[in-house]
Amino acid sequence: MRTKRKQPLKIKAEILRCLFEHAEQEAPRECCGLLIGSAENRVVHEMRPSTNRWQQSPESRSTFLSSEARNRFMMAPQDVIFLARSLMTSRPVLGVYHSHIDLPAIFSAIDRKEALFGGQPLYPVSHLILEVRRGRAVAARLFEFQDGIGDFHCTALFGAVSPGPEQREEWPSSC
Repeated sequence: MRTKRKQPLKIKAEILRCLFEHAEQEAPRECCGLLIGSAENRVVHEMRPSTNRWQQSPESRSTFLSSEARNRFMMAPQDVIFLARSLMTSRPVLGVYHSHIDLPAIFSAIDRKEALFGGQPLYPVSHLILEVRRGRAVAARLFEFQDGIGDFHCTALFGAVSPGPEQREEWPSSC
């Protein structure tokens, strides 16, 4: 399955503020959730926070990472089902987001392992990673899968600034 190169998501300023707040509220655990919007213009209109189930999963208890919800995330099953079902609707999940605690907002080896199956994305969505330093969200990077390189590539950088109310969308800058 070839993945088309897409334009980066546009995230409304209000949603971006909520994403940063969610990341700060969940720290020191990674937050996670879904970005929902219009497939046609790739504008995110809604976020759906999920519970990080990593500490609660049997898999996490049986590994050396048992207490590492600050370095891993596992979305609640109902959110994964919602993601899959949404792809056939007019308001699909456009992206998955999660935070990195006291680490850069880069697509890590663990992120890559969890997002791919057989070298291809499990779901045709973007990935937004929020960077949290000392309990404060400072930036976010958007990643898209690119067939040409067979990997996720940063396509946009969002700063943790408070846009004025006159701004309707947060236009990302280049990575």
